[in-house]
Amino acid sequence: MFEITFVLEIMAFITGLVFFKKIGPAPYRLAVFLLGITVLNEGLSHYGVYRHSGWNKIIFYQGFFLVEYIIIGIIFISVIRNRKSALLLMLADLFVSCFFLSREGAAVFNVNYITAICTGLLLLSVFYLTELVYANQVIDLKAHSLFIFSVGLIVAQLFLLFYVNAKRVESFRNDPHAIGVFRLLNLMGNLVYYLCICYSFICGLLYPRRVGI
Repeated sequence: MFEITFVLEIMAFITGLVFFKKIGPAPYRLAVFLLGITVLNEGLSHYGVYRHSGWNKIIFYQGFFLVEYIIIGIIFISVIRNRKSALLLMLADLFVSCFFLSREGAAVFNVNYITAICTGLLLLSVFYLTELVYANQVIDLKAHSLFIFSVGLIVAQLFLLFYVNAKRVESFRNDPHAIGVFRLLNLMGNLVYYLCICYSFICGLLYPRRVGI
């Protein structure tokens, strides 16, 4: 299942590189940078570079989640009209996330930290989509690149939230099939997420003006 996800990540990254100058709005181009980090981190982890170097891969994943949240937050705040509220939301969630990270550590699977990050990404996505609704815009799936991205992001984060919080249940945590469940949920969420990203990049090429609110 990793191979499928990894191919999707690479495909999304290459799509972003090919259409980079046409991606709109301009801050959304940061998603290409994020995809590059994603591919690098996943590759180093899966192919044992972290392990052979004596590094704890969990620390790198915890750091990746934080970088991901900041980059996606910048993208959304750049197009949301009520930027002050969105920024306050982002900063508040960052504070909560960093609190859990410092309290429980980065070297372990930090359920509360990941939950806070996922929740923040969900709230920013919903914030953006809510403004689209209140702006009385007709949502054209061929035109709104960030709408497509938001939908994919919501799906991916919901799947991740479901698994992460299932880890709180001891019976699930000790179940030998738990890792299989995670891989399946991760694959389903990533399949939707990265295909949405690829399509949103193409939207930016074909309809560069209809991307914001």
